[in-house]
Amino acid sequence: MAITLLASACPAVQGPSGFKSLADAAASPPLLLSAATLTPASTVISSKFNKNAQYLEQLARYGPQGVFAVAYGLTISVVSGLTIEVSAGHALMESLIELPAATQATAFDNADSYVWLKQDGTLELINGATTPPSIDAVYLGRVTATSGTVSGTIEYAGRMEIRGNLAIRETADPEMPSDTPAAVSFLTKTLNGTWLWDSESWLRIGGEVAEYGFVSIALSDDNYTLSAAEYRRQIIKCTGTLTGTRNVVLPTVSGAIFLAHNACSGGSLTFKTTSGAGVTIAAGKSQWIYCDGTKYEPAGAPTA
Repeated sequence: MAITLLASACPAVQGPSGFKSLADAAASPPLLLSAATLTPASTVISSKFNKNAQYLEQLARYGPQGVFAVAYGLTISVVSGLTIEVSAGHALMESLIELPAATQATAFDNADSYVWLKQDGTLELINGATTPPSIDAVYLGRVTATSGTVSGTIEYAGRMEIRGNLAIRETADPEMPSDTPAAVSFLTKTLNGTWLWDSESWLRIGGEVAEYGFVSIALSDDNYTLSAAEYRRQIIKCTGTLTGTRNVVLPTVSGAIFLAHNACSGGSLTFKTTSGAGVTIAAGKSQWIYCDGTKYEPAGAPTA
């Protein structure tokens, strides 16, 4: 499973559109998605009661959601060539939508195919665009094909899922998600923790970057990029023997604070972002540094 896209590069979060009144539900035909309609002329009552009860029981497993999301299954796999398969599962789109059996589809060649499950229970692939289908649908993921073959790496960034009765997606944003969704509430996990969209703004409720802890990194005589597990630690000690100044690349996260310790011999270390400037610390010195959203700045004088 790959999570490589920013939120702004993913299909928009989908949710209910428009107002459906109680009168709409009682109209002829009714505007209910799943429930069987009981009327004075109904001749088969028990089967309709059973069907409605089954839907209610299944919905109780996942909980009501104000955003369209995958509730169970619906994972994408590559069969061969341009053929992909979506596993059986459930999605929540105002009601419970079921894909009762694994279903195959054909991806577009030499393009990205965005895979959707529509509210009518069928799949639709969109060629090279994040635009949703013309009817309500939940986004399942993206596949990429080149020269008649779909890559085995499925992109799941932006896919909304129900986990423990919460709607959550994952993106590759370095900190706050880069989109402003519709008026719904859900969670997004990024490289900088977990964020809540409260229908108006993002609120950081859990962090991945520079919270607590210590990590010691043994450097070779080369530049080094911290992993996600490493940059969760606020105190970073680097050891090794250097023949010159080397770069230690930290995440570009506005407000991130680190205590950087150059315990190497023979060379300085520049703690920096991927493309921005940084703070150079001599061998045997340590220094507090912070990110202004573009580059790292000193937060105090170097100490021994």
